[in-house]
Amino acid sequence: MSRTTQINPDRLIALLDRCPISQKELAADIGIDVGTLSRWKRLDKPPGRLRGDKLAKLCDALGTTPTELCSDGPLPEAPKGDDATHKGQVTMVLDTACRNSLALVARRYGVTRQQIVEVAPLLFAVMAEQSIAERREQLQKFSDALGNIENSAPPHLRNSLRSPWDSDDQEILEAEKRSIDARDLFASHVGTWDANHSKDNPFARFLRKKLIETGLPNGKTVTWGGDDSPRYMLGAEELVEFFGRDTGAWLPVLNGDVALAEMPREIRKATPERRASWVKEKSALNAKEIDAAAEELRNMDFKSIDWREAVKLVNGADEQANYDF
Repeated sequence: MSRTTQINPDRLIALLDRCPISQKELAADIGIDVGTLSRWKRLDKPPGRLRGDKLAKLCDALGTTPTELCSDGPLPEAPKGDDATHKGQVTMVLDTACRNSLALVARRYGVTRQQIVEVAPLLFAVMAEQSIAERREQLQKFSDALGNIENSAPPHLRNSLRSPWDSDDQEILEAEKRSIDARDLFASHVGTWDANHSKDNPFARFLRKKLIETGLPNGKTVTWGGDDSPRYMLGAEELVEFFGRDTGAWLPVLNGDVALAEMPREIRKATPERRASWVKEKSALNAKEIDAAAEELRNMDFKSIDWREAVKLVNGADEQANYDF
C-alpha cells in the first residue's frame, strides 16, 4: 500500500489563495482534476491524505514544503514589503542549463526543486570540504615523496647533489598550502597555470571524479572556473522518458539553449515526439534571436551604449528568478 500523508486543509486553502495561477491550471500541473483539489481543501470532511508522489507535486506547484503544508495550526502570514517574495520563489540570475538540471533531478528522485535548493548549501559544503581535504592529502604525499628522494641518496653524496626541486618549486607548494588553508576551491591564487581553469582547477576535477563514481549517465565532464556557471550533464534517463530517443532534443536542454520552464502546458502533456519537435523549433528560433541581437550590438553606438541593456540582448530577459517546470 502506498504511504500517505495527512495534509492540513486550512493551510492548503491559504496557500491556494497566495498561488499566482488558477486552481484549474494548478490541478493540471499536478495531474488531477479540479474536483480532486476541491476535496483536498474541503473543511466539512476529515483532512485528506495524499500519496507521496501527489504531495510532492502539490508542494512543488505551490512553492512550499510538506512540513509547511501538513503542520498543525494556521499558516503564518506572508511577509510584506521587500520580504514579500514567497519562500518557494528564488530571485537570482540562474543559468538555463542549471534550471533544466534542477527540474530533471527533481523528477528523478520524486522531490521538489525547493527541497533540492534548500539542501544545496549543505551538499556544497560537504563537497567543498572533501575537495580541500583531498588536496591537503595530495600535497602532504608529494612533500613526503620529495623528502624521501633526498634522504635516499648515499650520505656522503647528499651535500654534493643538487636538490631535486628548486626555490621556485618550493614557493608553488607553499602557495598551494596557503590556498588550501584559505579554502580557495578553484586554486585561483596558485601560480599562472589556469589557462583552462574551468576544467582543470582542483574543484572541477574533484566534482568530475565524484560524478563518474556515481555511475549516473552523464557526459563525464564537469567544468567550472568559479567566475562562470558550472557545466555538467545530468538527467539523461529523464530526457529519454520525456523526448524519446530523439537526441536532437536532448542537447539543447542539457546545454541550456532551451528552458524547460518555457514549454507550454499543452506541449508537456503531448507525445514525446511533439515535445522533442518543440525543443528543436525553440532552439532554432533562439539561435536566430541571438544572431539578431549580435547584429544589433555590432550596429550600436558604443559611445552611448547602456551595457546593462546589451547584456539583456545577449542573455535574454527571462533568466531572472524562477524555475517553473
